[in-house]
Amino acid sequence: RYFAVEVSEKDILSSWSGLRPLVGQLKEHDTARLSRDHVVNVSESGLITVTGGKWTTYRKMALDTVAQAIRVGGLKPVRPSLTEKIPVAGGENFKPSMVHELVKKFSLEEDIALHLMHSYGSRAFEVAKIGQEFLKRLVPNHPFVEAEVVYSIRVEGARTADDILGRRMRLAFLDKRAADIARPRVEVLLKKELNS
Repeated sequence: RYFAVEVSEKDILSSWSGLRPLVGQLKEHDTARLSRDHVVNVSESGLITVTGGKWTTYRKMALDTVAQAIRVGGLKPVRPSLTEKIPVAGGENFKPSMVHELVKKFSLEEDIALHLMHSYGSRAFEVAKIGQEFLKRLVPNHPFVEAEVVYSIRVEGARTADDILGRRMRLAFLDKRAADIARPRVEVLLKKELNS
């Protein structure tokens, strides 16, 4: 059974759009049938180009591109690729039970600990260690904390509120109004951290 629900613009928290790099024939108009895979192309001049792909397959894309570069350049590989054995940032010593350690060690609310673990993996401890005074929520009803702002500046090189709220924390993509509320505090932390 279905019910009609009226949705207005005020119900929308956020919106975004983007382009997906699909590889296909120029005549193809039905994007559903285009490949989500990547293609490594070598031009007549030897230029190697990788197109298509997804964020989740970036390591495979790099592996295939380097293999082509070795082939095209007539190089001899020094050793087999190690990419499959190298954990992604935050994957070092990761275990799901660390959420309980975060709650206990830093007196975090569980939703904040869970958010830090999912966002930073084992590096969640580095974020929380920034200091108890920075473990306050940036906005109510969201698990984002001030320590993430400081971490993104000190460790990840963030330099603008847009970068932090959009690309580092993703709050601007989840809830634009919340990001607007958080912006003044993010700007204060930026100014303080960058001594400007």
